[in-house]
Amino acid sequence: MKIPPLAFAGIILLLSCEKKAEVFDPIDTYPMSPGRQWTYTSESLMKIFESATSNKVIDVDTLKFSVRVKIEKDTLLNDTMSVTQFVSTIDKYGYTSKQYYYGDSSGLKAYAYSHSTSHSFARKNARSFDPTDILPFGEFLSAAQTEPSIIVIQPAPRLNLKFPLEINSEWTYAQPYEPLNLQIDKEVVGYEFLKINNVSYPCYIVSWIYLKNSLFDGTEILDWISKDGLVKRQIIYERANIESATDEGIESIQITETILLKELIIID
Repeated sequence: MKIPPLAFAGIILLLSCEKKAEVFDPIDTYPMSPGRQWTYTSESLMKIFESATSNKVIDVDTLKFSVRVKIEKDTLLNDTMSVTQFVSTIDKYGYTSKQYYYGDSSGLKAYAYSHSTSHSFARKNARSFDPTDILPFGEFLSAAQTEPSIIVIQPAPRLNLKFPLEINSEWTYAQPYEPLNLQIDKEVVGYEFLKINNVSYPCYIVSWIYLKNSLFDGTEILDWISKDGLVKRQIIYERANIESATDEGIESIQITETILLKELIIID
């Protein structure tokens, strides 16, 4: 039997979709082995506009640095909670952050964190720009003032990644709690191959969704997640204000931060 050309094209398309579906299998776990280390490059592109109502860019600036994330050890918090310690380091700024994660039947959860400086929430109307405000994994939006070595327990564990991670997955990452009435949901919105150092990483693209708080209008965050961990993060602050250390504000600035995997070291 002779197959009409259009029907033949449909069969080829179907087989192609099935092949892609096999390549992008659901992700069921996140790397948690002590010794594993990720090195990222972080680049922030800042566009300064002539005024709040103008689309004319009068200046462009970039900020670049490297970030290392290493799984240090399994540890016990509160004498009862078994967690894995991730350490994020920005050598250029002498900054270290620790995040504590564990996994259960629902996915990867953030239990606690500690920072060597205070963190602020990124928001549209007032953005205090500090390169240490971003972490390549997990709790870059923890937004709590902390002192070095103080471990802050989350009001409730945050569901960082829901397993299995697959197309159309969606879940609530953070529930509202005092003093900040904010809910953050996450959703898988697509998938993409990212090639780094001749290695191809099949990634699910996860979007952060801010709910019930107008301060975050214009903030967009996308994560590219593979079975080997976070490969890329892009954060866009659309036409935000930036506050300097002297409280002198600069109006109408757009910031795009891109964190990209540079090297992965696996120690099993």
